[in-house]
Amino acid sequence: MKKIADEFPKEKISFTMEAERDYSFSVEDPHDIICIHNPDGSYSRVSSNVKEILGYEPEEMVGRFPYEFFHPEDRQQIIEIAQGNVSEGRLKGKDGDYRWFELTAQPVFNQEGQHYLTKSMSRDIQERKATEDRLRERENTLKKVLSLIPDLIVKLNRDGEFIDVLASEGWEQGQTEVEEILPAEMVKEIPSLLSVALEKKEIQTYEYCFDLKGESFAFEIRIIAEDKAEGIAIIRDISGKKQAEEEIKYLSFHDSLTNLYNRAYFEEELKRLDTKRQLPLCVIIGDVNGLKLVNDSLGHEMGDKLIIKAAEILKRTCRTEDIICRWGGDEFAILLPQTEEKIARDICRRIKKACEAESKNYSVPISIALGEGVKNDTSKSLKAVLREAEEKMYRYKLLEKSSFRRSILKFLENILYEKTNETRKHVQRMEEIGLKLGQKLGLSENQLDELKILATLHDIGKISIPEEIIKKPGPLSNKEWQLMKKHPEAGCRIAESLHELHPIASGILCHHERWDGSGYPQGLEKEKIPLLARIIAVVDAYDVMACGRPYKKPMEKEKIIRELKNCAGKQFDPYLVKRLIEMLKRDEIDPVNL
Repeated sequence: MKKIADEFPKEKISFTMEAERDYSFSVEDPHDIICIHNPDGSYSRVSSNVKEILGYEPEEMVGRFPYEFFHPEDRQQIIEIAQGNVSEGRLKGKDGDYRWFELTAQPVFNQEGQHYLTKSMSRDIQERKATEDRLRERENTLKKVLSLIPDLIVKLNRDGEFIDVLASEGWEQGQTEVEEILPAEMVKEIPSLLSVALEKKEIQTYEYCFDLKGESFAFEIRIIAEDKAEGIAIIRDISGKKQAEEEIKYLSFHDSLTNLYNRAYFEEELKRLDTKRQLPLCVIIGDVNGLKLVNDSLGHEMGDKLIIKAAEILKRTCRTEDIICRWGGDEFAILLPQTEEKIARDICRRIKKACEAESKNYSVPISIALGEGVKNDTSKSLKAVLREAEEKMYRYKLLEKSSFRRSILKFLENILYEKTNETRKHVQRMEEIGLKLGQKLGLSENQLDELKILATLHDIGKISIPEEIIKKPGPLSNKEWQLMKKHPEAGCRIAESLHELHPIASGILCHHERWDGSGYPQGLEKEKIPLLARIIAVVDAYDVMACGRPYKKPMEKEKIIRELKNCAGKQFDPYLVKRLIEMLKRDEIDPVNL
């Protein structure tokens, strides 16, 4: 090993022999290990506190060289120390662990200029290094935390100028000029905001809009005083928040289905417009006819489409200044400020004509019952105006009820023929055969009328079943069959939605029940099954056997009679089968020529 002394600068420190002998460790710092080295660098003497710090007895180190105790990564520091520099390194303790030390060394020469010894001092800085590591770890953690904050955090001086950028995640690097981030009017406000923050020691908040990277953004700046002359500003992009607030505001005043204003907005506007300046103030209340029937027969999706189509008609026929709202499920309300009652009536007529025209090209008849109310002077209350409009609407609804129900019945009948395998001829034959059998049974005129309607609409519930199931050429899967078996219940709901069909609702529900109780949907048996439903069941089966289907040939009379007898008491009412067979044998029924 090269002598350490050869690396030292040759400034001479002279000692007399007596001084050399007395050179000792009379003054020791508990954190410093003081060593005397021979000219070759080996330890000559070591201060006694080495035992407390590193665990060695001083005698254990004498004669050994420093590099034996240095961490392998820090041995290059020996040269730095020998050159008179202060350095840091790790020394190995007797337990095998390393501790950090601040290291210095100084050569000593005798009066003749000969290198006599070297003095080194090793100061224990383990706690300081641990503290530095903790601080460094905290700083790294803080940097990571700041890197996750989508804000620009800057230091400001009293004049509002940027001193330092503390975090800039999501911002362009080097974008530290205030004018690059804040609009000119905001730049002017910063000094005053900072002055208030410094004076009151309170956070000052300000929102502004600014174009950045070719897009418009909304920003929030918060300024807080850090000391008497400086502050910290946090600039946050709140564009998403503002957009969400606008969407929430929009949704709170708009109907999500039609995008019209909702009832909450209508009531707010009604209060706002209730002033003398807006008189005369008209209100139109509208109710979509047949919505429940459409929901029950064609599903809620078609019902929603009907509501949307009605909303489109209202928007198209009303004036720009009119306020159109969806009042409830099937109701609409229109506010017409500064409008005479005559004009409101004209708008109602225009809406009705638009509905009639649209119905010709739309899959469902569209009809809206309308009524108007007007406030001509301040003495009349808005409640009275709304009541007047609703009363007129209900009155018009009753007047239009019969014609609309006739049109909706015709519509449902057409849908049934289009969607199912039923034919008009099959329905006509069922009506004729059913009426003849009913007359033989002595049914009243009302019962015969109901039987005729039931023959036409007993399968009306099938319009709610997917067409691919109804017209499937092969056998149905178990899941498809379970769905198909729900059509009597769907048909019953449709019938209950129309006053004209109320009497046959139970017949529609029960036309697939069987005499022995094995039918559906309720599993009724014998006389618990309504009579008209029992008649339709046997007549329907007879016509299918007699006239066939596209996939099934007609049967001969003798075979039909045998089949009816076999099913009597099981599927069909045995008394009805008996009377029908009597009519067949007398040739009172000829379905081919009906």
